[in-house]
Amino acid sequence: VVVLVGGAVAPLGATAGVIVLGILSVAAEAIGSVENVAHARSHALLAAVMLLGVVSLGWDGIVRPVRRRFRAAGVQAKTRVSRGLAARDLTKSYGPVRAADGVSLTLEPGTVTALVGSNGSGKTTVLRLLAGAVPPDAGTIEHGGVARTLQATAIFPTLTALEHLLATPRRHHGGLVRSLLATPKARAEEARLAMVARAALERAGIPPDVRASELPVGEQRLLMVLTAAASGATTLLVDEPSAGASPVDAKRIVDTLAGLRDDRRAILVVEHNLGVVRRIADRVIELENGRIVETS
Repeated sequence: VVVLVGGAVAPLGATAGVIVLGILSVAAEAIGSVENVAHARSHALLAAVMLLGVVSLGWDGIVRPVRRRFRAAGVQAKTRVSRGLAARDLTKSYGPVRAADGVSLTLEPGTVTALVGSNGSGKTTVLRLLAGAVPPDAGTIEHGGVARTLQATAIFPTLTALEHLLATPRRHHGGLVRSLLATPKARAEEARLAMVARAALERAGIPPDVRASELPVGEQRLLMVLTAAASGATTLLVDEPSAGASPVDAKRIVDTLAGLRDDRRAILVVEHNLGVVRRIADRVIELENGRIVETS
């Protein structure tokens, strides 16, 4: 509850969550004294209601909305980028190591950019900076919405492929009250999202009702890409999508990325398979020691 309420990504999320839970404890004690209910029971009930609200609303915690509110003017200017992403002079150091050194790049809608380089060249650091997973020491990033897949295969083993895609989209009519009451708008939205998700899985050749843990590794990698795309993000950061995939599955991943490009997504791919790079990339950026040394 602490992590979800405060925000799992924000550095101060856990601290904010603890503060909220502290306030909740005081409220629970007051309610318990009025209703003659044990403090532990009323606290658990309030925590459960809060958790249900957070999950139903797809909220990303307290810290980020508050920070966005205070930086509203700056954020408004930055998100005017035409659905793509622009990074300028990104710098990140870990002790004496300069993992990113003045990296500037632009991801245009409807294009696939490949980021290549040897191990230790800074590719993963740049990807994490662009995704907001780590803050840069210097530089700026402007975007209209980003989703990132990880280098390691990461799926929910007990969820089906369809449930993966339905877990990510933001609901316009899926708030706590509408979800609990199953209002006509909430039901219609769920039906539409399910139809879109099934169509995406059908195009990729993934059975929608099979558990993710039962899919081959290549299809799990493909499912990660589809899940990121289902979030509605206009920019996708894809880390080694063909890792562990067979040549057949690698082709399916390439076809899926090409379809997302045709859907006007801006895509950045970190990839060691040069065959995949040649088939999908509109532009190739090479990194060396944290710096861009070549663009083609």
